[in-house]
Amino acid sequence: MSKELVKLNDFGLLTFGTTTQALKAEKVLQRAGAEFLVIPVPREVSASCGLAVKTRMENLPGQRELLQQELVRVEAAYHIRPKDKGREVILIE
Repeated sequence: MSKELVKLNDFGLLTFGTTTQALKAEKVLQRAGAEFLVIPVPREVSASCGLAVKTRMENLPGQRELLQQELVRVEAAYHIRPKDKGREVILIE
């Protein structure tokens, strides 16, 4: 786990419909040697499952594609960044 990733305020986020899919994503990304964290879904983001994958924005497209190839159902992808005194949540199509 990267200490830098823990402190990152501008990041990519992948959400999942179920805890099973989130845990499957964790296994796939670990096998691939990806840099990521499994975190609780931030309160600014509404999701069916309470777990999400936090990653650097530049790594988000590749990790999302890898998960799709491995048949992990990603519910949504977001760009989370600081804004004023809170966070801005941008849905990525």
